[in-house]
Amino acid sequence: MIAQRDLWIHRTWTREERDFLLAFVDDTEESPWMVTTDLQQQVIDAFRFPLRHYAAKYHPEWYISTDLAVTFPKPDGSMGQVAPDVLVTVAENHLRDSFNVAEEGGFPAFVLEVISPDYGKRDEEEKMQLYGMYRVEEYAIFNPRAKRKVKLQGYHRDAAGAWVSWQVGPRGELWSEVLGLALVTEGQYLGLQDAEGHWILSEGEEAQERAAEAKQAAEEAQERAEAAQERAEEAEQRAEEAEHRAAAEATQRKELEALFAEARAALARLQG
Repeated sequence: MIAQRDLWIHRTWTREERDFLLAFVDDTEESPWMVTTDLQQQVIDAFRFPLRHYAAKYHPEWYISTDLAVTFPKPDGSMGQVAPDVLVTVAENHLRDSFNVAEEGGFPAFVLEVISPDYGKRDEEEKMQLYGMYRVEEYAIFNPRAKRKVKLQGYHRDAAGAWVSWQVGPRGELWSEVLGLALVTEGQYLGLQDAEGHWILSEGEEAQERAAEAKQAAEEAQERAEAAQERAEEAEQRAEEAEHRAAAEATQRKELEALFAEARAALARLQG
């Protein structure tokens, strides 16, 4: 599906679409919804660090960025701009100041937005419509503060290429065809799991897990060594006890033999 991202270049906008695009307000540094809270940043970091580590190992063809300006042409020839919290697409992996969709061949394939307090309408409605018009393949929306509403929702392309609501799984997860991973809510955070349900870890988390496994293996080896030492000491004790018993039995035999010798001698004297 990624190869179809450039279809928007050749389409004709309807009047309603033109009006929407011309009225769309850009994401800029002055935009109040662009102010990121600590929780938003933590959610974004908890998502992108494992994703980057996973991509480095398995998908070097992916380009991943956060809060990067994505510029796109509007029907009047001007350029619009949005800055997704996380974007993923197949593109040349180098440092960018912005992502020009006309030069890159289309919008990023996957986009994640973490809803800003008081600005949910922009992510849930305005950006949803924009990304749908510009052929984004998957758009995930995460609201870490949601209590009455679902925290994770989204939109994606169906088999026919239509922009439809993204159906969640039995655990409320979203399976991403672009990433080949599941987006899974974890409290106020959003994580990633593979098809087998294993969590995708960041480089630091993976190092911590390896260190924990190595520590556990060392502790188990130490326990085995201590158990072997204990068994050796018990065997040595049993050997010493056996040696003592053997020595006592030998002494007892000698004493009995001496008694028998005395008895034989006494009997011989009586018989004589």
